[in-house]
Amino acid sequence: MCPKNKNHGFRVAKTAVAIAVSTYNDGANAYAQMLEHLGLVYSAHTTKFIQDEDNERIRNAQRKGTLASLEYRRAKRRAAKESKKTKRGWGILHRSILRFKHHSE
Repeated sequence: MCPKNKNHGFRVAKTAVAIAVSTYNDGANAYAQMLEHLGLVYSAHTTKFIQDEDNERIRNAQRKGTLASLEYRRAKRRAAKESKKTKRGWGILHRSILRFKHHSE
């Protein structure tokens, strides 16, 4: 709505923030409330879009909230951290071997 790479005015930025906050608090139903407040009539396509958006948001929240999903994300983070340590550790070991060879010659 308000990309950072383009220069928009304060009013546009303020409106984008209001829409983002409303959507965060009320879900996609906030769109319908805004349209009604502005006196605009919306069609069945808009209603379907709103329902689909809210259903998708709820489905994702339920999926991310399951214990199996939480354990998977934790295991993935642990594996990434271990991989990073291993790579970093190997680099330190490799440099120390090179220094040892250089100093011993």
